[in-house]
Amino acid sequence: MNYGTTKQTVCIEEREVIDGVLLYKRDRSQLWQARIRRVTGKWIAISTKTTDLAEAKAFALKYQKDLKDAQARGEIDVVRKFADVAKLTIKQLEAELASGVGRQTNRDYIHAIRGWLIPVLGRYPVHKIGHAQLMYLDQYRTERLKRRANCSTINNHNAALNRVFKMAVDREFMVPVQIPALFNHGAKANPRPYFDSDDCRLIFEKLPDFTQTGHKICSREARELLADYVTVLYNTGMRPGVESLNLKWNQIKRIKVFPGDGAVESGPSTLRFSVVGKKRPRALVCRDVDGNVSNPLRAIQSRFDELRDLSEESLFRQDEYVFRTRDGSVPNHQRLTKAFKIFLKKYGIEKDAHGKIRTLYSLRHSYATSGLVKDMSMETLAAQMGTSRPMIERHYSKLRPEMKAAELSGWAERPKAEPVNSSAMDLSGVVKMLSEQNKLLMQKLEEIAQQSKQTA
Repeated sequence: MNYGTTKQTVCIEEREVIDGVLLYKRDRSQLWQARIRRVTGKWIAISTKTTDLAEAKAFALKYQKDLKDAQARGEIDVVRKFADVAKLTIKQLEAELASGVGRQTNRDYIHAIRGWLIPVLGRYPVHKIGHAQLMYLDQYRTERLKRRANCSTINNHNAALNRVFKMAVDREFMVPVQIPALFNHGAKANPRPYFDSDDCRLIFEKLPDFTQTGHKICSREARELLADYVTVLYNTGMRPGVESLNLKWNQIKRIKVFPGDGAVESGPSTLRFSVVGKKRPRALVCRDVDGNVSNPLRAIQSRFDELRDLSEESLFRQDEYVFRTRDGSVPNHQRLTKAFKIFLKKYGIEKDAHGKIRTLYSLRHSYATSGLVKDMSMETLAAQMGTSRPMIERHYSKLRPEMKAAELSGWAERPKAEPVNSSAMDLSGVVKMLSEQNKLLMQKLEEIAQQSKQTA
């Protein structure tokens, strides 16, 4: 019989020692391998690390006895290091992404497991990870970042840890009561870096010139698309990356602004995007009053022969990605991020007033901030951006005083002064002068009348 053999592991010789223990060799190794049946009925594979059959039997039997003793005491009978379970978890996360089930969070978990968890916890048995190891992980984060990690960063690491522990429980490498209590002593969230109105004017003024730069054709094409991409992000609040780059033409629809006001063609209309966010699909309404979104979409349409002459109705039925360069490929998110970083550095707006680095994501923060300045409700903003009200309050509710200068100064309560015409100023001066002369003339006439009465 052959237990668990694969193409890479071919059993060329096997000898059953006793019930529950099987010795065998692989086709490319002289070492004896052993398979031992656990109390659950599952088999585990180990290497005896010897070519001698007698030594291999003794090793396997001792290992089997240790397993049974551990099982009798109610302990974990098979010990696996955290790194081994973490690698199994990464495979599962990657499989979910490949099948379309996984989201962007899967990529975040993979990054956290590889870059942060395995380097610190990898050598420990997974069922013995406790408070001391978690404190060591927290210290490692602080030393590596040279600051206290943000709450959001630690939340991501904790979520990745829970995926590893779940894998360990599923594989019976630990029991649920051995999962340690996770904690979060991270720094409180600060307002996200965004672009104010002056920065935005500079961005949209200089982006057309930036699209003409670049030594390579691929760079110029990427920057050409970047100008349209930035404009759409700023006027929709979409997340850069997966959410926006996966948008297709058939996920766009023109809708009426006032639903009960006749046909779309007869009244004001806007565009609606159907996007897939972090957790679930959602619809968002574009800020398209002056063609802020329609114009960049038409610019993209005009670059493709098969789309150029299509009506809007036909265009919005095409099963093609929207944000593509002239060669038809969807650019990598990192490529657009790098191009935008070069642009910000060129015009000196890479950092905000507090020294925080701005990125493509800052366009989303700018959308949220401008919405709050215009008194958009947090519920509406949360639904539009695919997040929660607490998240809006935590990251976007801290407005600078100058954003509400009219209200704080009291000028919002007074009507705006009408501009004064210079000719009107001249005329009022003439009227005033004539009025004063008329008054003097009346006084002179009264004096003459009194003198006449006295003479008479």
